[in-house]
Amino acid sequence: MLTKKEIGSLLKNITIVKVLSIEKHPNADRLVLVNVEMESGKTKQVVTGASNMKAGDLVPFLSGGHVVPGYLILHGKKIVLEPKDLRGVVSDSMILAEDEIGLSEDHTKIYVLEAKDEKLVGKSITEVLTKEQVEQIYQNSGLVELTPELKEKIELIKSIATNGGEIVGEEELPSILRSNEKLYTYDGFEPSGQMHIAQGIIRAINTNKMIKAGFTFRMWVADWFGYLNNKMDGDMEKIQIVGKYFIEIWKAAGMDLDHVEFLWTSDFIGKKEYWETVMRVAKHTTLKRMLRTTEIMGRKENDELSAAQIIYPCMQFTDIFKVMKCQVTQLGLDQRKVNMLARELGPELGFWKPVVVSHGLLKGLNKPVEGKMDATERAIAMKMSKSKPDTAIFMTDTKEDVERKIQKAYCPEGEIDDNPILDYCKQIIFEAHHLKGQEGLLKDGFTVKRDQKFGGDVTYKIFSELEADYKTKKLFPLDLKVAVADYLNKLIEPVRKHFEQDKKAKALLEQVQSFQITR
Repeated sequence: MLTKKEIGSLLKNITIVKVLSIEKHPNADRLVLVNVEMESGKTKQVVTGASNMKAGDLVPFLSGGHVVPGYLILHGKKIVLEPKDLRGVVSDSMILAEDEIGLSEDHTKIYVLEAKDEKLVGKSITEVLTKEQVEQIYQNSGLVELTPELKEKIELIKSIATNGGEIVGEEELPSILRSNEKLYTYDGFEPSGQMHIAQGIIRAINTNKMIKAGFTFRMWVADWFGYLNNKMDGDMEKIQIVGKYFIEIWKAAGMDLDHVEFLWTSDFIGKKEYWETVMRVAKHTTLKRMLRTTEIMGRKENDELSAAQIIYPCMQFTDIFKVMKCQVTQLGLDQRKVNMLARELGPELGFWKPVVVSHGLLKGLNKPVEGKMDATERAIAMKMSKSKPDTAIFMTDTKEDVERKIQKAYCPEGEIDDNPILDYCKQIIFEAHHLKGQEGLLKDGFTVKRDQKFGGDVTYKIFSELEADYKTKKLFPLDLKVAVADYLNKLIEPVRKHFEQDKKAKALLEQVQSFQITR
């Protein structure tokens, strides 16, 4: 990212000149020769394709040998202006459009000053630009003053990625958050089977964090994606029933639905412009690259895939730009590869470069996996999965089910790495204050109840204190498990009540529970 000083140095090289005359180019109908007056009455001829000037106008000018400011400010491209033969006329200077200054992406016309004061000729553009224009250039470069409010929003977004996730393009967040655009982010889900706490609680927590940071959250009910990936045995009616059931869970789980839009793939799948973009994506990447993204479907690169599953990543890429129109993607780490493809290929297809915020994946209750794999592959292999029901906590599990599963969970004494019980404390319980209706869950801290002979009750205000006690064996697995089960049940209880008391929700749950889940 450029500093203010560096931007100032670039802009100082731009001077104001006066247009003296405009002549036709001898060898090109779309080019003109512009004669300009510089400082001390010197003149210069510049070749340009713009036609919005007239004699007497004041325009910005850059002489040869200098870096074109806008290309570096807007795109990070360091292009030095050199002499160039333009259809038989050599030009070593240029008069600038807004994008070449760094004011905007507009390259359609030369930036003409409103002022007509000839005393400005020879002055640097830094003496002419308004405070607002300079601030816009800073913002366009990603350089934005971090106010306390802005810092708080950025920290909220960063907190999503602290548990094994990552942010790509973090330096771009300040300018996005300060822009006048409507801000959108999104996640998507294939409706399939019952919802576990990673999809229910963590999704609600992270959604609310993005909303607090100023975004509208678009939730993509990816029914056609589920169909392509053979979820619910490819039965679209069942897939859509599960999608409705998911939404009912989030109604009761504490998600801020006032700022969430649920969009269904089936409402967009028939649109011509959607498929045009899918085809453009497919044309601009390789089959090998697409195969590397198959982990977004819970598949492996060497799995036997249907032709439909090859289309899947092209569609997900398209969703980001043509449906969600989001500046930031906020999905799990297992979706990273297709989001990175969107970031890399987006500008090439005329789109933007979305910031990729990936949250870590909640661990299942079983032992860690073994074998050689990179960090992302390992996280995916260890994540909570509904295909292993005894290693997952579901959003409608009974109190007894939660207690039983937690008691059986992998939680070796003194070990903090790959410990799912500690993972649930960190990612869920200590973050639950972001859920609507759960703001006071840890008002008095996280309390582990113990018999007096074992030290009595102990309360933790922050997770690091709990982790330290567990590591030094001051806190034992059984005591921690009892507390975690209790707090998880408090978080799940509103969902249980919703499905008991709401007839529509209850009917959906009964249908979903009757379905056979397919991977």
